[in-house]
Amino acid sequence: MSLLFLRCAGALRSALLLSVPLAGLPAQILEKPGDGPLDNPRAGGAGVASTSIVTRGPFVSRQVNVDASGANIPNDAANEPSIGIDPTNPANLVAGWRQFDNVASNFRQAGYAYSHDGGLTWTHPGSLQPGFFNSDPVVDTDANGVFFYLGYPSGSTLNLFRSATAGTTWTGPVVTPGGDKAWMTIDKGNSIGRGHIYIMWQVASGPNTFTRSTNGGASFSPAIPVTNTPTFGTIAVDDSGTLYAAGLRGQRFSSFLMARSTNAKDPAQTPTFTTVSISMGGSLGFSLPPNPGGLLGQAQVAVDPSRPGYVYELCSVVPTSGPNAMDVHIVRSTNGGLSFGAPVRVNDDPASGAWHWFGTFSVAPDGRIDVVWNDTRSSGVATLCETRYAYSLDAGQTFSRSTPICPQFDSTVGWPNQNKIGDYYDMRSDAAAANLIYSATHNGEQDVWFVRVGDCNDNGAHDSTDIATGFSFDSNADTIPDECQFRQTELGSGTGLHLLVGGDDLTQPGSRATVQVQDGPANSPVFLVVSVALLANPLPLPGGGLLLADPTAGFAAVAANTNALGKLGLTIQGGPSAIYHLYLQAAMLSGMNLLVSNAVDVQLGR
Repeated sequence: MSLLFLRCAGALRSALLLSVPLAGLPAQILEKPGDGPLDNPRAGGAGVASTSIVTRGPFVSRQVNVDASGANIPNDAANEPSIGIDPTNPANLVAGWRQFDNVASNFRQAGYAYSHDGGLTWTHPGSLQPGFFNSDPVVDTDANGVFFYLGYPSGSTLNLFRSATAGTTWTGPVVTPGGDKAWMTIDKGNSIGRGHIYIMWQVASGPNTFTRSTNGGASFSPAIPVTNTPTFGTIAVDDSGTLYAAGLRGQRFSSFLMARSTNAKDPAQTPTFTTVSISMGGSLGFSLPPNPGGLLGQAQVAVDPSRPGYVYELCSVVPTSGPNAMDVHIVRSTNGGLSFGAPVRVNDDPASGAWHWFGTFSVAPDGRIDVVWNDTRSSGVATLCETRYAYSLDAGQTFSRSTPICPQFDSTVGWPNQNKIGDYYDMRSDAAAANLIYSATHNGEQDVWFVRVGDCNDNGAHDSTDIATGFSFDSNADTIPDECQFRQTELGSGTGLHLLVGGDDLTQPGSRATVQVQDGPANSPVFLVVSVALLANPLPLPGGGLLLADPTAGFAAVAANTNALGKLGLTIQGGPSAIYHLYLQAAMLSGMNLLVSNAVDVQLGR
């Protein structure tokens, strides 16, 4: 690394730190109605793409804020999304967001949509209170699958809506104490606090920033103070009913903490909190280039269902050292939030000055930690990002190689008079995958998108499990099963056996892919034909199928044995090559029967 680069990086860091208020901001309300609502003509949108599905590799993002036909609505804006998933029927999802019916107006409402097929399709009826200001949405469910939607109408109250019909109908609002930048969580555990609804907000309307409901949201307690006033963060509750709140100490952007209450679960007691200071290795980002009118993510907390006492806090931070503009850091506690370890950097790119912002995470039932963030490493431009995903299987000590999960987008497109794309994303993990709701400008305007990451072949198991058990292969070591990536052309004509080649595009230097044979008997040899030509007249084989690859233009040999699942994975390397096409076909014996696979046309580099 050159001395000039180090000096430039230092200057960049100094500029960033100077732009972040470290001494604390005065109490203020950031969300105000401002101008009134404007009708959306739902027409025009010249130059705006109209698609409701975008892809990146095996990842499919589906637009949530769509019209009755499932198409994009031009001229609107949607950001700050939140998602809830019915624990009794995970196919039922509800999303909420700040809905701007016309991007020319700063008036925002409680936008929502529901899906009853796991996020494949969405119904967006409009807003919960048409014509009424609501901001900062948070969606959650109780243990019985009742959905709750929290919105902020400005001032010192909050609106809570309730749906017992998976988002199709709603009651409310119940008006609760509250303020700006609120977050909500609902106890789904097995303590006496099961069903309690907890809400915390930033110090914007007085020193009291916490309320709870012990009767399923029918009423709420008067607001009470929380020690050191956690700000710009989220809250979570573990199975024992202990409540955790992550955030800043007041509004000191370089001072992080975790608040903890062990008696909030007891309806007979007034909740009390203790706090512990946390080093996140940097400062929370605010009013910086990727999102100049807002936060660059919140301090987030999640508990580990598989490890009692394990609690995590994650945040995108302007780091105190290193040349990156922002990094995603995570810290963990193994003793129920009494103390926390040193920060671990989640993003895996070489230090290059990139922005890694809107860090968002959730923890699966088995303890897998899923993390996403917006990343500018590929563009080198602060406002051009792609969302990336990584996971940890060892309680946050190390993370997988990250992978992009959506196309690159410009975070500055379609600002609804606020110069930001909101302040946060939201995510929920299940055993197989992470369910992410995020805002992006894939349509040339701000929209809300849903993507499921971590189970690329949709077999109900996380990709890491598939790779570890030999169900899938990962020759290019990018943590995604190769069968979900670039697939070479299959030519057909097999019977009883399947051959595929997937992974990298083998025309590229340094590429790697897997020759995968499946559906055969376990622990049995595979006979592989490798050829640079096809037979002019395919040869019928005993038991059915045709031999397509020409053994005289290559070779045939026993490659290896299948594993216990009846699969075989062989690594093939691409890049510069004198061979342009390679034809592969596999055969196996199953008792007295000959199994023959389809042929695959593998295109190599020239």
